[in-house]
Amino acid sequence: MSLFYAIFFICMFEALNSTTALNTGTLYTLVPFITAIFSWFIFNERISTKMLFVYLLGIAGTCWVIFGGDIHALLALSLNSGDALFMAGCISMVCFSISMKLLYRGDEMLVSVFCTLLGGAFWML
Repeated sequence: MSLFYAIFFICMFEALNSTTALNTGTLYTLVPFITAIFSWFIFNERISTKMLFVYLLGIAGTCWVIFGGDIHALLALSLNSGDALFMAGCISMVCFSISMKLLYRGDEMLVSVFCTLLGGAFWML
């Protein structure tokens, strides 16, 4: 599981060399919705209309805050190669969430957190 976290951070730091924090913040708002889509494919978890509305409302609300309520700034958003790299990192974060559900067997959460941190340090090294 820690590999996914490490990939996310590596992609984020590399992406920030060629993109803006505004773009990465905007793209990161998609992670919960993409996680729900992946869960639908992997676990056959249905997304109700209510949940879909909440996801879309959350994305819209977060974008509203990120862009300070300026619709022209949102429409002027342009994506570049750094954004594609960051999106790959976001997909890695989605894989972390999916693997957490697949691998968590009821053990103590402290052990999972410790192993994730220790493994993440190993991958980053």
